[in-house]
Amino acid sequence: MTRSTSLKNNLTNQQYGNFAKAVEALGANGIASTGRVIAEHNGTPVGPGTWNQYGWTREARVYAPQQGALLVRDSPLLDISRARAAVNANQRGERYALTTEAFNAYQAQANKDSAKAPAKRNVMILPSRNTFTITPEQNVDVLEFFAGPKQAREYLKRLNGAGINALNFYMLNAKDVDAQKAPFVQQAWFRGLADGSDLGGCDLGLRCDYGAFGVRSSTASEARAHESKGTSTGDVKSERPYTPRQVRKALTLAQGVRNGGKGVNSLDSVISLLESL
Repeated sequence: MTRSTSLKNNLTNQQYGNFAKAVEALGANGIASTGRVIAEHNGTPVGPGTWNQYGWTREARVYAPQQGALLVRDSPLLDISRARAAVNANQRGERYALTTEAFNAYQAQANKDSAKAPAKRNVMILPSRNTFTITPEQNVDVLEFFAGPKQAREYLKRLNGAGINALNFYMLNAKDVDAQKAPFVQQAWFRGLADGSDLGGCDLGLRCDYGAFGVRSSTASEARAHESKGTSTGDVKSERPYTPRQVRKALTLAQGVRNGGKGVNSLDSVISLLESL
């Protein structure tokens, strides 16, 4: 691992050797969503640092010959056995294939979710089989799928202020997709500011020593709960691991020791209480 960075909002960005090692290290719930990364960006000034980070996120594109592409909130490759199989496939120069039944199930879910707000969907039918752009007036629902309307529009506004007027959503060439024998998965990839902060897909790079955005283990379950509700996790406030009552008790004991009214046993109680906070 050659790069490790701690970000705000309990995010990390680190290289893991390959995608399977990232899943193994972070756990299925530990790969951060694109929406969480967008919230991170919205909370920091545009420029060097956080905005230059890049890596895998938890979503995926699902392709099939002669079919529209799908955007899936939770990649099937978050399962460690599938992640390892996908890395092995990439090492052979192949993509991770899905069965037709699996693709049809995703398609059915996309049709079922289509009446919902984008942030509430689990699967979305993408608007084009070719690379497209996202602006406040065009295809913004794709960005809202990731981040919700408020965070999505704030992100586009901040990009515009940095001279980026449209966000590119990179797709595989449709002719290449149609030449495949079966449906397949492409893991989501979040690009840094130097690459226009575009949204891409990591095609045959799962085998490579690339980075992944992670959620610290203590907040991974909380992050998934918020994402399942279509809310921004960028506004999640971490709770203090102590209560005001505990603090008052510690202060009372400490003041008693300082004033000479309490003995060694009370001092030991103060230390024990503070160590537990």
